[in-house]
Amino acid sequence: MAKTNKADMSCARVKQYTAFDVSKAERHNERKNETYENMNVITERIALNVHFKKPTVPTYMEQLKQMETDGLVSLRGLRKDATLFNEIVIDVNTMYFERNGGYEYAHFHAFRRDVGGVPLLDEKEPEPDIHEETGSLLSAEDIETLESFDEGVSGYFGKMLRWLEDFIKSGVEEGRFTEKQAHQDLKIALWYSFASNNLDDYIHYYRAAEWMKDSEKNAAGCATWYYRYSVALMYCGRLEEALEYAQRGAQEEPDYPWVWLQVGKLRAHFGKAVTITSGYRTPAHNAKAGGTRFSQHLYGRAADIRVQGASVEEVAACAERLLHGCGGVGRYPAKAGRAAGWVHVDTRAEKARWRG
Repeated sequence: MAKTNKADMSCARVKQYTAFDVSKAERHNERKNETYENMNVITERIALNVHFKKPTVPTYMEQLKQMETDGLVSLRGLRKDATLFNEIVIDVNTMYFERNGGYEYAHFHAFRRDVGGVPLLDEKEPEPDIHEETGSLLSAEDIETLESFDEGVSGYFGKMLRWLEDFIKSGVEEGRFTEKQAHQDLKIALWYSFASNNLDDYIHYYRAAEWMKDSEKNAAGCATWYYRYSVALMYCGRLEEALEYAQRGAQEEPDYPWVWLQVGKLRAHFGKAVTITSGYRTPAHNAKAGGTRFSQHLYGRAADIRVQGASVEEVAACAERLLHGCGGVGRYPAKAGRAAGWVHVDTRAEKARWRG
């Protein structure tokens, strides 16, 4: 039992183990010992212990070997006395929690990338307030509000993002849903990424990419999710992942019209490197590029493409087959002052063909 004058805080410390001394920690943590000197270990309550991640094999070392077999870790080149395990030991101020409602809301926060608050006890999430008409935490009225921020090319995307953040904050504070449930909501993810991507700077692309990870399990059949995640990844410099998600989106919803999925089909068709010289453009970027006032690039529906080892006519012919007699295909062959050609592909409703 903690002393009453103990500081109102808890702390965590890290203990390191090699292959030779981890078994002792394992016996204690997994309650394999017959007796315990620690007075705080109550053997009658061992069955109530909760694993943060329960081992799938009998021992920690066997678990590590299994992870190596699965390609999750590599032990090559390590010294025999190398540290293989880090154990976080959390020293808890018991009196503080007893005065403030128990351990249900206790978290240990790790200040590392991709690590948030870790609950000290399993949390039972409340049933979220899902609207039947939308299948989302967002109601039909909420979605109308978000749509009102979108004025086409020059939408108020900053206001849209702030509205979403305020909606999530108030929903969590009022107990209508948890922050985790908000992250997993597909429609929130789609609007969050739409606003962030259109703000067109690195920090917002990064925030979109980080936000969308939790909703992936709900994105089956939704190529819009894959498209927007791919765009965010691309502008964060994670090009291989961006291509992977674009191609997966094409598989999830093959008829989705937005052009990045068509780019995935082009690459699959040629089996060669595809270079996208221009994709979505902000109004400012479009003006610098000499684009037309109503360029399809402004709406994220166009890409200028080169394919390694393929001529402009070959790429255009493939685009013709993919667009099924609609959309735009522009041929821009190499000429004086233009060292390399490209093909413009867009997904407008009507058919348009030209040579530039």
